[in-house]
Amino acid sequence: ITSFISSFIIERSRKGENRGMELATLSDHIVICGWNSNAITVLRELDFLYNSEMKFKVVISEVEHELPANSYTLFLNADFTKMDNLNKAQIAEADSVIILADKSNQRTDQDIDARTILTVLGLKKKYPDLYICAEVVSQENVEHIKNAGVDEFISSFEYTGNMLAHTVVNRGIAKVYSELLQSNVGNQLVKSIIDPNTVDKSFFECSKYYSEIQKSVLIGIEREKEFFLNPGHEFLIQKSDSAILI
Repeated sequence: ITSFISSFIIERSRKGENRGMELATLSDHIVICGWNSNAITVLRELDFLYNSEMKFKVVISEVEHELPANSYTLFLNADFTKMDNLNKAQIAEADSVIILADKSNQRTDQDIDARTILTVLGLKKKYPDLYICAEVVSQENVEHIKNAGVDEFISSFEYTGNMLAHTVVNRGIAKVYSELLQSNVGNQLVKSIIDPNTVDKSFFECSKYYSEIQKSVLIGIEREKEFFLNPGHEFLIQKSDSAILI
């Protein structure tokens, strides 16, 4: 019955029926601002990561697009830089926000980043605890988006350049990156709360535990928003740590 009702809601949302009513009932959802060639990948990857959980997404874009079939996604045809439109997407009840480099309407790179920064500033001023991840186009705008208060940002220019260089030196390494970043293929990078059985043990002992008990490879620790990758055998695990695993 739940599956049938969910499918009915999704189909109605794709057709644009009763969209206002559905948006008004959302909570703990993900708001995706803007659209580009990565949008479909983002939506499909989120669906896979949340698996059977009904995690709704709201896409806000000035240009209407076809959404993936059977996706818990609603579409709002609007300008995401305006707070009134973000409020229509129930931004106050959202779990997190993804701001894509919105390349619609033939905008320049500078204009794209300016809209992203403006949106981050507005959201963080009103909802300082809202988690925001944004895509940056120009390297010169990285500091601006950091100052705006974004929680995390993705700079495609940086990753592409680094990956190309590493692929030349370590041939075939791009396949490893690709596997780790795709949830439906092979192994993935994950972050999880540290296992209580490893608290006060060394990184070496913790690595051995995860390998033997959870069949995972421990590559690092997150502590107070700082990452320690392969920190050394004597690095001691604390209760508040998170494990970075393959």
